[in-house]
Amino acid sequence: MSNIEYYFYEKGRTTIPKPCPGLYCGRIYSNGVYSGCGACPWGYRANLSICVPCDTQLPAYDSFYLLTVVLMTVLLHFYFIDKSVKLAYRKKPQVMILYLSAIAESSLSVLISMFLYNPFGSLKLTGCGVKQLSDFYTVFKNPRPNYEEKLYCTQEAAYPIYSIVLVYICLSILAILIIRIPLVGIFRIRRDSANSIYAAFYFFPIMAAFYAVLAGYLYYSYPVLMLIGAVVSTAWFLASRPYQEPKEMLVHIITSPRLLIILIGHWLITSFGILSVSELNGVPFTWEMLTLVFVPLIFYLVTLKLTDPSKFHSD
Repeated sequence: MSNIEYYFYEKGRTTIPKPCPGLYCGRIYSNGVYSGCGACPWGYRANLSICVPCDTQLPAYDSFYLLTVVLMTVLLHFYFIDKSVKLAYRKKPQVMILYLSAIAESSLSVLISMFLYNPFGSLKLTGCGVKQLSDFYTVFKNPRPNYEEKLYCTQEAAYPIYSIVLVYICLSILAILIIRIPLVGIFRIRRDSANSIYAAFYFFPIMAAFYAVLAGYLYYSYPVLMLIGAVVSTAWFLASRPYQEPKEMLVHIITSPRLLIILIGHWLITSFGILSVSELNGVPFTWEMLTLVFVPLIFYLVTLKLTDPSKFHSD
């Protein structure tokens, strides 16, 4: 007699909910009958082998995650616009049109993305809730009961966190074609200043491919990545200033709208990272936490004289 246990489950329809193999296989209830085990429809998720609708309000952590994606795309637009504009042309009103266009494109893409998801046509998003890393990689969790026929239960368990970002990226590319390209022609913006459009057509597909593969890891690590990136970027930004005396540096940054906007952008990234870390660890938010956004700047200014290479002399 063989001691190998046989896994048994109801393969066909049932009149009562029967368990399904795997983490993401479920049964669809319709007209008093439960379907066979399989993938749940889009916008549903298997809960105790029953496909239930994703109608739970998104937690704050998920909302910060989506807002972070939008913020990063806007900052990328700003970065490439700034790099593509020549120094003598930065104060021209046509350049401001490019910045406003980037904000309008992202805002329009966000609104349309939200309208397309449940509840349809509303600015409110509902979801299933992310429970574990594998929710982003259900394609690797298709079970094969008793090593027989494989059950294909691939679905978007992390609805809508996974797909809405890809939809937003596609809509952002379309928005560039509809908004920014016509504005470049209407206001006769210099060709070198419009190179930011070509940059967007490169970084959006790269961003989409990167996200499609690493979405789950980014979801759980983005607060820490944002904080580390903001601190390193702030240090690089301050170190690249021509004035390395604390008072002169502050005056130089405050009196330059461009530099001040760049510094505020770093503070926004840091604040999102702080809020996300507090949500991830269940720490109640207090407004005093936002004062931490100034720590990298203050630390750099306080330790500036201690790290100035000119202060060190070889014997």
